[in-house]
Amino acid sequence: MSETTAEDVEDWWESSIDQIRENEGSLFHGLQDFNSPAQVEVFWIQEPIEGQAVMVTHDRNRSDKEITINGPYQGDRFIEEVATVGQEERWRQALPPQALKTPPGRQPIREDALAIVISKLVSRLEESIFNDFSSSQIRFLEGERIWGNSSYHVLVGNVVDFDLPGEFTSDDDQSESDEESKVEPESDDDSSSGHDNQDEEMESQPAGGGFIYPAVWVDRPPEREFEEKVWGSYFRENEVVYQDEILGKGFLAFRDGLLAVLDDDGDHILKLLNTFFGIGIYGDHFQWRSLQPREFISGQAGPGGFANSHAELSTPSGRNQLWHGESGPADHERSLISVELIEYLLRATEVVFEVEDLRERVTLHLQAHTHFIDDEYTASFLLNWNIIEQHIEELLNRTLRDEYEVNRDRRETIQGHNWFISHRIELAEITGVIDDDLYSELDRHRKKRNKVVHDMETVSAERAEDIDHFVSELLTREINTHLESTEVDPIVHKPVPMKPKTRRDWRKGDYDPKKWES
Repeated sequence: MSETTAEDVEDWWESSIDQIRENEGSLFHGLQDFNSPAQVEVFWIQEPIEGQAVMVTHDRNRSDKEITINGPYQGDRFIEEVATVGQEERWRQALPPQALKTPPGRQPIREDALAIVISKLVSRLEESIFNDFSSSQIRFLEGERIWGNSSYHVLVGNVVDFDLPGEFTSDDDQSESDEESKVEPESDDDSSSGHDNQDEEMESQPAGGGFIYPAVWVDRPPEREFEEKVWGSYFRENEVVYQDEILGKGFLAFRDGLLAVLDDDGDHILKLLNTFFGIGIYGDHFQWRSLQPREFISGQAGPGGFANSHAELSTPSGRNQLWHGESGPADHERSLISVELIEYLLRATEVVFEVEDLRERVTLHLQAHTHFIDDEYTASFLLNWNIIEQHIEELLNRTLRDEYEVNRDRRETIQGHNWFISHRIELAEITGVIDDDLYSELDRHRKKRNKVVHDMETVSAERAEDIDHFVSELLTREINTHLESTEVDPIVHKPVPMKPKTRRDWRKGDYDPKKWES
């Protein structure tokens, strides 16, 4: 530990900036980031291990060579003291959305960048306990730019202990690119406050549910304390942001994406939620996964939260790990959904759930979609083909009954073993149940299905995605026929590439389903 004072550190930086500008060389010779106006702010921990984080900014409304020394601090007070500094005006300034990764809907501020740098300093000091950091090349971690031409530097020890002359080459070429991502600017929409039913009293009751997965924030991301940002360890956001009913049962949506139905029938809840998730993948580009029984969470739920839960956390499921906030993804890795979308999907689910055959096809398609996400393309293709067969039988049966007045016995004849799906597709086209374009698409998928089943052909990602989009469009049309007689708006089908990085033709924008016929 050095015996230097804050004045010594300030003098060192003033001299260093002068020499850098005179091209005399220094530890920071490789970074041309000390042009006027330059401000240097040091965050200094002295005990039990000495280290410094240095932030270099170029604010035109501040003086050139403005040196601010925060510390020296003791280790048990360091994070708290830096957090206090982080509340000062200069650290509350907004950054460009692309400067740092932040949760959806929240624009980054300079304090976020400070938390990242302090976290790097803490990690560097922890490393020094078990590693030999005696050489300057190891003790010093040359930083990267954070926003604009501002940058940071982290070192073990005290900067005044370094020899000022001489060029310096860092041994660590770490980049801050893992801290950069585009996010949308913070929205002014306060969508969580307009639901009259959210303030109604609801007692804690037996409940079951599961998380939307991949993980989301509902309404808005939580506000993190500075200490949480540094340590990156969070508890569950056990806050109810939306309260409603679904088919007469209480329904709660939590900020961290946990959906709970107030009922003690786990099988019923599982069917409800998978219908909800299945409808959700059609219109908003979500790649939600099917909720498996092992991912189901049961307990007591109410406006105060979800407690006394039972969850199979030992199973290898990312969804289960969301129950413990510190095991979940980083805030910025979650997508953001609105309470309005939750409400819409609830109303659509109530309609679809009451139509048993349609509900089963929607949940089966969700399973097929989940297989696709898991790169299980053949399983996904065959499940989707099974849905197509059911769909054609349902359309054909309805048309023969309602338009041709064919009785049940005769209709059952064409559903027997002597009538293959190829025969039913032909009959559907002849009777006008399907048009020529749909007939061609069905025949193309049928031929591929036969090659998979009889010739043991594999299914490519492109072909599995092709049929997945085809089935989702069929189901969207069928769902909308049932929504027409309700006040629920129809679903707008929005298929998008689910794995664009593996699709050369998707990236080129010249996708043609017919090219995947083989």
